[in-house]
Amino acid sequence: MPISIDTTKAKVAAAALEQGATLINDISALRQDPDMIRVARDCEVPIIIMHMQGTPEDMQLAPQYEDVITEIYAFFRERTGWMESQGVAKHRIILDPGIGFGKTLAHNLAILRNVGAFKQLGFPVLIGHSRKSFLEKLLGTPVAQRDCPTAIISALCAQQGADILRVHDVAKTVAAVRLTEELAQVPA
Repeated sequence: MPISIDTTKAKVAAAALEQGATLINDISALRQDPDMIRVARDCEVPIIIMHMQGTPEDMQLAPQYEDVITEIYAFFRERTGWMESQGVAKHRIILDPGIGFGKTLAHNLAILRNVGAFKQLGFPVLIGHSRKSFLEKLLGTPVAQRDCPTAIISALCAQQGADILRVHDVAKTVAAVRLTEELAQVPA
């Protein structure tokens, strides 16, 4: 079973990899710790880079974008180009547009409607939307009631080409994605 180390610290990532972690997830997209690029280059595991406007402490104070999709796309183009120039193989990079990380409800919805835009960069795309607070803002649902909306969004993201869906309730998500795939089949 794959084990992800979610960290922005090179020492933590290296120690976790030594203990068997098989994936690095860095919410800073390798911007916080200058040594993280060395760990990313030297290991042979996939690396998730996430878009976040601001820091965890201030990201939700007043996020603003001229065009959220264009700006995240440009961010990923810069980050992946830099990573590749530093020796990280392209096939190991995964993009996470950062639902809820420095985004308003409108920004999150725009991302979810435009997953395909990020696919154009040629990297796998991860969507981490499960039980996020934007669902409460949109539907008024508490955390305990967000698995069905999460599954619906998962199916819609899968239709747009999302490669990885980070969810809490895997069974509901699998059912929603399979049902959507069956319904999308062209009748014989």
